[in-house]
Amino acid sequence: MTTQILIEILEIDNYHWHRCHVQVTKSKSYHLDFVDSNNFKRSVPLIGTLTSTFVVIATLTLAVWIQKAQRRTSTSHHNQSLGTCTTDVATNHILRVILFVIANSFIFASSFINMAHIFPAVLTLTAVSLFLRLSYVLKFILMLTDIIGFGLAFTLVRPDLFSATLEDGDGFYKLPLSVYAILFLFVFMLVLLVLDRQAEFTARADFLWQNKLRVEQDEVETMGSINKILLENILPAHVAQHFLSNNRQTEDESRKSHNLLALTEFAIALMTLLDQINRESFQRFKLRVGINNGPVIAGVVGAQKPQYDIWGNTVNVASRMDSCGVMGKIQVTEDTAKILMEHNYDCECRGTIYVKGKGNLTTYFVKTQFDRSSDC
Repeated sequence: MTTQILIEILEIDNYHWHRCHVQVTKSKSYHLDFVDSNNFKRSVPLIGTLTSTFVVIATLTLAVWIQKAQRRTSTSHHNQSLGTCTTDVATNHILRVILFVIANSFIFASSFINMAHIFPAVLTLTAVSLFLRLSYVLKFILMLTDIIGFGLAFTLVRPDLFSATLEDGDGFYKLPLSVYAILFLFVFMLVLLVLDRQAEFTARADFLWQNKLRVEQDEVETMGSINKILLENILPAHVAQHFLSNNRQTEDESRKSHNLLALTEFAIALMTLLDQINRESFQRFKLRVGINNGPVIAGVVGAQKPQYDIWGNTVNVASRMDSCGVMGKIQVTEDTAKILMEHNYDCECRGTIYVKGKGNLTTYFVKTQFDRSSDC
């Protein structure tokens, strides 16, 4: 009885695949046949790991870039606080893209050197950059110390791993792999430093914005307190609070609509009362009403006989709505009709009529129960 086992062994140092054919017999004799596959130098798990790393770094860099583009600051106050060099590095997107492409290309190319030892160095530099509250200079010193330590390890501690060259040839190809590894780590350190500097720039900009907002809020609160004290010296406290209310404008608009609706209901109530008088006294009195809304001037005039009066364009148009109206109907202007229709009042367009002193105006009739009874 013979059992055959096929084993594939990955040599970590040089990334070569070795195929070991083992033949086991009953006599417990073993036959090993090693086949060196030098043509397949790339490890599939290694390439997958490199691809995942490349995607993660690309995603993080793109996310930071988009966030910086959305939170771009252009005020001179921030630029002066951060310095010219810092602002140029932090806001130059082209530089960041170039560094990103170069760094990832170097990291991917380092798989042909010895990625099993490059990965710890890259992870060490990344771990240093993750501490956001560390000083920029302190991070630079720590990363530079790490690179020097890894460089000594590549050249002195384990020179057998990085003493080979990329290819046989003269010039650039004769450099040992340790030089390429240190170069890759140095470029990766520059990328991390640029990202850290940009994060510091964004943090400082946010702090300046928050500080400025806090100062403006304090100024607004101080001004509001001063205005409240001045108003309370002139008006009662509840009246001053009313004028200092934040929703005063909304209340004013609601009050205007409420006054117009109350005036319309008052006109309908007058017509109802007049109809009751007609039924009881067998008369045929009719009421003609004109309504308009808007600003007016009011006051008491007269030295011998003081009386309260109002003036303005609103008063004149309301008077014309009455004089140009129809008996038994309520005539209003177009703006007044829109407000009434918003509150479920039925308005019938009369059309364009000539109004003395105003020209042609579009007017409406407010429909009441008296209009329906007259139609019947």
